[in-house]
Amino acid sequence: MGECLTEPKRHLALDTDWASVVGMGLLLTLFLTLAARSAIRIVRGPWLVEPITWQTWILVGMCVWFFFSASQTPYRRSIRITCVLAAIGPVSRIVLRMSHATIETELFNAAFVRVINGMLYVGGCLFVLWWFKSKIKYV
Repeated sequence: MGECLTEPKRHLALDTDWASVVGMGLLLTLFLTLAARSAIRIVRGPWLVEPITWQTWILVGMCVWFFFSASQTPYRRSIRITCVLAAIGPVSRIVLRMSHATIETELFNAAFVRVINGMLYVGGCLFVLWWFKSKIKYV
Protein backbone atom coordinates (compact mmCIF):
# COMPACT_ATOMS: atom_id res chain seq x y z
CA MET A 1 0.00 0.00 0.00
CA GLY A 2 2.90 2.38 0.64
CA GLU A 3 4.69 1.55 -2.63
CA CYS A 4 5.90 4.44 -4.75
CA LEU A 5 4.78 4.02 -8.35
CA THR A 6 6.73 6.97 -9.73
CA GLU A 7 10.28 6.69 -10.97
CA PRO A 8 12.90 9.19 -9.89
CA LYS A 9 12.98 12.19 -12.22
CA ARG A 10 15.82 12.40 -14.67
CA HIS A 11 17.62 15.68 -15.13
CA LEU A 12 20.23 17.11 -17.46
CA ALA A 13 23.87 17.29 -16.46
CA LEU A 14 26.93 18.67 -18.17
CA ASP A 15 29.78 16.20 -18.49
CA THR A 16 32.48 18.90 -18.30
CA ASP A 17 33.77 21.67 -16.07
CA TRP A 18 32.15 25.10 -15.77
CA ALA A 19 35.12 26.97 -17.25
CA SER A 20 34.71 25.06 -20.53
CA VAL A 21 30.97 25.73 -20.55
CA VAL A 22 31.47 29.45 -20.00
CA GLY A 23 34.20 29.59 -22.65
CA MET A 24 32.10 27.77 -25.21
CA GLY A 25 29.11 29.96 -24.33
CA LEU A 26 31.22 33.04 -25.00
CA LEU A 27 32.46 31.48 -28.23
CA LEU A 28 28.87 30.78 -29.30
CA THR A 29 27.95 34.39 -28.55
CA LEU A 30 30.92 35.60 -30.59
CA PHE A 31 30.07 33.37 -33.56
CA LEU A 32 26.39 34.38 -33.46
CA THR A 33 27.36 38.06 -33.41
CA LEU A 34 29.82 37.61 -36.27
CA ALA A 35 27.28 35.61 -38.31
CA ALA A 36 24.61 38.28 -37.83
CA ARG A 37 27.09 41.04 -38.70
CA SER A 38 28.20 39.12 -41.78
CA ALA A 39 24.60 38.62 -42.93
CA ILE A 40 23.88 42.33 -42.52
CA ARG A 41 27.06 43.23 -44.42
CA ILE A 42 26.13 40.85 -47.26
CA VAL A 43 22.68 42.40 -47.63
CA ARG A 44 23.23 46.06 -46.78
CA GLY A 45 26.93 46.68 -46.31
CA PRO A 46 29.13 48.94 -48.38
CA TRP A 47 31.05 47.20 -51.13
CA LEU A 48 34.66 48.27 -50.74
CA VAL A 49 37.93 46.74 -51.79
CA GLU A 50 39.85 46.06 -48.60
CA PRO A 51 43.51 47.03 -48.63
CA ILE A 52 46.28 44.52 -48.01
CA THR A 53 47.76 45.24 -44.60
CA TRP A 54 50.11 43.44 -42.23
CA GLN A 55 47.07 41.65 -40.72
CA THR A 56 46.41 40.04 -44.10
CA TRP A 57 49.86 38.48 -44.13
CA ILE A 58 49.54 37.35 -40.49
CA LEU A 59 46.19 35.69 -41.26
CA VAL A 60 47.70 33.83 -44.22
CA GLY A 61 50.64 32.72 -42.07
CA MET A 62 48.36 31.55 -39.26
CA CYS A 63 46.19 29.57 -41.68
CA VAL A 64 49.27 27.87 -43.16
CA TRP A 65 50.66 27.14 -39.69
CA PHE A 66 47.35 25.68 -38.40
CA PHE A 67 46.95 23.66 -41.62
CA PHE A 68 50.27 21.91 -41.14
CA SER A 69 50.17 21.64 -37.34
CA ALA A 70 46.76 19.94 -37.36
CA SER A 71 48.23 16.53 -38.15
CA GLN A 72 48.24 15.45 -34.47
CA THR A 73 44.65 16.41 -33.60
CA PRO A 74 41.57 14.19 -33.83
CA TYR A 75 39.72 16.93 -35.79
CA ARG A 76 42.50 17.18 -38.39
CA ARG A 77 40.20 17.16 -41.42
CA SER A 78 37.83 19.82 -40.06
CA ILE A 79 40.71 22.08 -39.05
CA ARG A 80 42.33 21.81 -42.45
CA ILE A 81 39.10 22.57 -44.32
CA THR A 82 38.50 25.56 -42.05
CA CYS A 83 42.04 26.83 -42.63
CA VAL A 84 41.65 26.60 -46.40
CA LEU A 85 38.29 28.41 -46.31
CA ALA A 86 39.65 31.12 -44.00
CA ALA A 87 42.70 31.63 -46.25
CA ILE A 88 40.67 32.07 -49.44
CA GLY A 89 39.88 35.71 -48.64
CA PRO A 90 43.32 37.12 -47.92
CA VAL A 91 45.11 34.98 -50.51
CA SER A 92 42.66 35.96 -53.25
CA ARG A 93 43.04 39.66 -52.33
CA ILE A 94 46.83 39.36 -52.54
CA VAL A 95 46.72 37.51 -55.86
CA LEU A 96 44.23 39.94 -57.40
CA ARG A 97 46.22 42.96 -56.23
CA MET A 98 49.50 41.55 -57.54
CA SER A 99 47.94 40.64 -60.89
CA HIS A 100 46.48 44.17 -61.27
CA ALA A 101 42.90 42.90 -61.60
CA THR A 102 40.08 45.32 -62.36
CA ILE A 103 38.12 46.93 -59.57
CA GLU A 104 35.00 44.99 -60.63
CA THR A 105 36.86 41.71 -60.19
CA GLU A 106 38.05 42.76 -56.75
CA LEU A 107 34.51 43.79 -55.75
CA PHE A 108 33.16 40.42 -56.93
CA ASN A 109 35.88 38.73 -54.89
CA ALA A 110 34.89 40.80 -51.83
CA ALA A 111 31.27 39.63 -52.18
CA PHE A 112 32.37 36.03 -52.58
CA VAL A 113 34.64 36.22 -49.53
CA ARG A 114 31.84 37.75 -47.40
CA VAL A 115 29.65 34.75 -48.19
CA ILE A 116 32.46 32.33 -47.30
CA ASN A 117 33.10 34.16 -44.02
CA GLY A 118 29.39 34.03 -43.20
CA MET A 119 29.40 30.28 -43.79
CA LEU A 120 32.45 29.90 -41.54
CA TYR A 121 30.70 31.78 -38.72
CA VAL A 122 27.55 29.68 -39.07
CA GLY A 123 29.73 26.55 -39.11
CA GLY A 124 31.39 27.75 -35.88
CA CYS A 125 27.95 28.16 -34.30
CA LEU A 126 26.99 24.65 -35.36
CA PHE A 127 30.25 23.24 -34.00
CA VAL A 128 29.70 24.86 -30.58
CA LEU A 129 26.10 23.59 -30.49
CA TRP A 130 27.34 20.10 -31.41
CA TRP A 131 29.90 20.35 -28.58
CA PHE A 132 27.15 21.23 -26.10
CA LYS A 133 25.03 18.34 -27.39
CA SER A 134 27.91 15.92 -26.88
CA LYS A 135 28.45 17.12 -23.28
CA ILE A 136 24.82 17.03 -22.12
CA LYS A 137 23.80 13.76 -20.46
CA TYR A 138 20.64 12.55 -18.74
CA VAL A 139 21.23 11.51 -15.13
